[in-house]
Amino acid sequence: MNHFKPLTGLLLLAMLGVGAMAQDSDNDGIPDNLDRRPHVAEYYQHSNIPKANPADQPATVDTDNDGIPDNRDLRPYVAEYYRNSNIAKTNPADQPATVDTDNDGIPDRLDYRPWVAEYYHHSAIPKHNPADEPADLDTDNDGVPDRLDNRPSVATYYHAGGALRAEGAEVDTDHDGVPDSKDKCPGTPVGAIVDQWGCPKDSDGDGVDDGLDKCPDTPRGVRVDASGCPLDSDGDGVPDNLDKCPDTPKGAKVDASGCPVDSDGDGVPDYLDKCPNTPKGIPVDETGCPKLTKKGEKITLQIEYATNSYEPDAKSKEILDGIAQTMKDFPDIKIAVHGFTDNVGAESYNQRLSENRAKGVRDYLAGKGVEQSRMKVKGFGEDPKYFVGDNATAEGRQKNRRVEIESVD
Repeated sequence: MNHFKPLTGLLLLAMLGVGAMAQDSDNDGIPDNLDRRPHVAEYYQHSNIPKANPADQPATVDTDNDGIPDNRDLRPYVAEYYRNSNIAKTNPADQPATVDTDNDGIPDRLDYRPWVAEYYHHSAIPKHNPADEPADLDTDNDGVPDRLDNRPSVATYYHAGGALRAEGAEVDTDHDGVPDSKDKCPGTPVGAIVDQWGCPKDSDGDGVDDGLDKCPDTPRGVRVDASGCPLDSDGDGVPDNLDKCPDTPKGAKVDASGCPVDSDGDGVPDYLDKCPNTPKGIPVDETGCPKLTKKGEKITLQIEYATNSYEPDAKSKEILDGIAQTMKDFPDIKIAVHGFTDNVGAESYNQRLSENRAKGVRDYLAGKGVEQSRMKVKGFGEDPKYFVGDNATAEGRQKNRRVEIESVD
């Protein structure tokens, strides 16, 4: 078979400054002194160019036709098509710069051991990850890439809590990621978050290390427990720094300020209140129940009547509404309604006035559904025995003008 005789040999010799024509026994354009097989014509620029292409240049001879020129091929007689581990081996587009003999994703030009597959992205990534990059080569597989590893051939495990340490690795007694030679706090508890010197961080300054702090954003100055959370001395769910009632008994329901809830607003907290639904305004005893539920208990109404009026004022009506509801809730309650006046005016007039005002209270309660048979009325006028204030003053006279409601048999 006749071959076109390229001029490359002449050009190469001219470029090299060789005066004499070099011998080319196989007439393939590669002088014998550079030809691996001087008696076999080879025209291999790269694997996707026909073998007999006369344009082949000596610098790109590829004996095994794998796309890697012999001058860069570790095994020039064995075809290798390894661009990287996730590309098919027979890919004709492979370029010499990415040849990967051991198919580990690290091109031979960067591979410490080109015939041994090493898949070390870092220690937390599967070894056969095809996405490994040369920059992540980790010869000792300790999670530190060689480019950052002071001792790339000695595994050194400096991650927090790490128990493994290869022979020759620096000692990290407290496993905080900082070797003892640099650790200024060598006894750090396991799990603590440390700074570059191996000392625990305490971001909120509460005295509890970040790695152990369950409340890492505690406000400055707030007292905390061993877990770093604000103290709650009474265990009501409201921390001491926000608790307005820091001594609430265990189990008591509290509001947002940490104080016991008083649902009916009678002054007795729910956890002590035996009558938690007392109507608003009704005087109660220490158990939270209306006083009228006990014989002899009295409710005094300082009613401000209009002149010659028997109609209770708005404030008194609110209390009377509660009394009416209490009497309906406790059907055994019976009451006596007593009226009183000051000493201004005729005695006979004041007597009638006290009786009429007592009747006015009775009639109001009856209008709210309380049977009149459960209510007795009586007026005491200006009888001095029942004065509770000094009639010489306006304030004293106001105290004497009143209606009292008493629980009776």
